[in-house]
Amino acid sequence: MNSNKKRITVRMPEKLNEEITRKSKYLGLTKNSFIIDILWKEFDSSKYKNNNKEDNKYE
Repeated sequence: MNSNKKRITVRMPEKLNEEITRKSKYLGLTKNSFIIDILWKEFDSSKYKNNNKEDNKYE
C-alpha cells in the first residue's frame, strides 16, 4: 500500500454495497476507485469549497 494513502473501513447497508458493486463494474472501475471518485466529487462541491474557515481544523 502506498504510504500516502490510508486504509479505512466503511459499514454500509447491503443494498448500497450491491449498487456500488454493480455500478462500478458497469463503469469498469474497482469499487475503491468508484467510491474515491464519489468522495472527491462531493468534497469538491461548492458547499465544501466555501467553508475555508475550518480547512485546517483537524490538521
